[in-house]
Amino acid sequence: MTGRRMLYTAILMAAGAAAVLFLLYYQPIKDWQTTQYSTGGYANPQILVEPDWLEQNRDKADVRVIDVRPKAQYDEDHIPGAANIDYRLLQTSLGGGSGTVSPGDFGNIVGAVGVTPATTVVLYDASDSLDAALPFWVFEYYGHGDVRVLNGGLQRWVTHGRPTDKVAPKFQQAIYNVAVHEDRIASADWVLQHLNDSNVKILDVRMPKEYTGEIRNSKRGGHIPGAVNVEWSTAMNPDGTFKSADKLLKMYRDAGVALDKEVVVYCQSGHRASHGYLVLRLLGYPNVRVYNRSWSEWGNRSDLPIER
Repeated sequence: MTGRRMLYTAILMAAGAAAVLFLLYYQPIKDWQTTQYSTGGYANPQILVEPDWLEQNRDKADVRVIDVRPKAQYDEDHIPGAANIDYRLLQTSLGGGSGTVSPGDFGNIVGAVGVTPATTVVLYDASDSLDAALPFWVFEYYGHGDVRVLNGGLQRWVTHGRPTDKVAPKFQQAIYNVAVHEDRIASADWVLQHLNDSNVKILDVRMPKEYTGEIRNSKRGGHIPGAVNVEWSTAMNPDGTFKSADKLLKMYRDAGVALDKEVVVYCQSGHRASHGYLVLRLLGYPNVRVYNRSWSEWGNRSDLPIER
């Protein structure tokens, strides 16, 4: 009996130990697998939404889906219930260069589709988020608290078997009070004053031949002194989705764009720069600005220094 009791005791102890191990390790492993699948390892995964999430949430009263393509494309087909704000409405022309829509005009544009500062805004374009990125930055510049982007755009929505329609919904006009975040934007004077600041890194997201001056889209070719070049499109997979966090972080770190730096992103007009801003925000860079007038201003001003 003693031997049998000892055997029973050993079995019970082993079963208890197995149960403890199960409770300790099973749930974290499950959570880790789910997190990695749904976030790609990003520091701010909520910025990107997947088609499944959007299908489940697009009809909620506090969610507004916005198609940023030109109206003619929107009219052909779009995600059901989506509003349309052509991304180009959020840029202006200033003295031959580019600029950003005024706070008042921005409030009127987004208020017209029922957006308030409390709305969860989900932006999408055709595929690679280049056009969605400009409104993303403008929304954040004007203080919107919850703005997101559909990973892979309309193309991925369709390939996932999700519906589209041609109906343009009507929205009740909302009042949108803008809260400008000056720490999201850089002027030429700001960049000039920080050229020798070791805590600031300037990121040029144009094509390499624009960076070197071989391709010139302004009076002068080249780049802002000290800027590093990582073309915006290198952040994307062939299907228009974003690369994983580890690949993106390596790419930027190899270029000297560290997380502890304040990063200023520029291109020719601020369009591609907004995409760089979106990627860095996704990765958790805490201090990122867009030089919105970019090379369309810097390259046309003879009083500003350049490198080639």
